[in-house]
Amino acid sequence: MFCNEEWEVVGVIDFTTIDEAKIKAERGYSGISKKWMESPYDDETINDFIRNEYEVDPGAKWWSTICSFCGQQDLEVEQILVGKYACICQNCVIEF
Repeated sequence: MFCNEEWEVVGVIDFTTIDEAKIKAERGYSGISKKWMESPYDDETINDFIRNEYEVDPGAKWWSTICSFCGQQDLEVEQILVGKYACICQNCVIEF
């Protein structure tokens, strides 16, 4: 995640592995990967937190942004605009 001075998230990058994330982070912030720590939480504890805090199934793709109109996920379209109560993909904007 990229944050502004108030620690508000302004951008996110997705990686397929932790090692890939460390390599990319190291390029931008030399020495940062030495400060990374192993999480003290196991998968069961994390899944319980996600289930209780976000009220979603940890096995589902709950983090995906989905167009409220056509149902396409963020990885299937070029851009999705996210509002407070709905999302709309670039394809639906053009179509509508």
